[in-house]
Amino acid sequence: MNFCPGDEGRDCYPLEVTELCEDVYFLEFHSRYHCLSGFFEPKSQVSFRQGSLYHTATLLYDGIYYIEVESNEYLFKRKIDAELENARIAVENIGGNSLLALYGDLKGKKYCLFIGYDEDYKVLLEERADQVAIEGGFLSLVKEHVNMLRHREEAKYRFDGKKLTLAERKIAPQKKLVKKDRLLPWYFLECVMAGDFDTAISLLAKENYEGIEAVQLENFFGEFDDVLQNIYDERYAPYVGVREKVSPCYAKVAYYRFDIKEGFIENILSAR
Repeated sequence: MNFCPGDEGRDCYPLEVTELCEDVYFLEFHSRYHCLSGFFEPKSQVSFRQGSLYHTATLLYDGIYYIEVESNEYLFKRKIDAELENARIAVENIGGNSLLALYGDLKGKKYCLFIGYDEDYKVLLEERADQVAIEGGFLSLVKEHVNMLRHREEAKYRFDGKKLTLAERKIAPQKKLVKKDRLLPWYFLECVMAGDFDTAISLLAKENYEGIEAVQLENFFGEFDDVLQNIYDERYAPYVGVREKVSPCYAKVAYYRFDIKEGFIENILSAR
């Protein structure tokens, strides 16, 4: 495989590239398995009725999984890029409406993918969680975030036959915050990443951030999936960084300087 640092948009799976700083990259190779049979092996099949049509879904495997859903009018195919274990498909009923579900184990988490029908087939939700359940007319997901405060997130979705809509979301830390100045930037960024904006805002100095709202923090930091520190370049060593996805296989790290005063974050500045 040829690695071209300037080629950010290329789909180079199973290689994942993270640019830590200038001329410093972290390369991660993911396992990828293919069988030697050379054909798709059917694993399971289910049928269900939704809308005015009967639908048949087949789970296929040739080292990675594929889903094929068909009716007498439409055909839908989807490759599952995740390296799943114990994959299975099922027909779920939420609020009297049927939809197709794919479940599997993925790196210690529960993977789930839901496909619905509304004049065509659509992926309604794709998630990784610690618990997945259909109960009380809702799809319930529980996520245990691996961070210093051990956030627990609970989300419930309702299904109207066409789309899954978030009905309720609760997130709360399970561990007590230890208010040390050197830890505040980490606490703050991990709360923002987890979506616990109430705790994040409580760490900001009121005189500088009075009236700040969650959407402002979301817009300032954007989407990121990791909080880290640079150990390869001393220019960025004092700052906390966040890993931002540029493409499915390429990410960059942005660094921030936090000014702390009397146990609160007084100012946040971009360091890169």
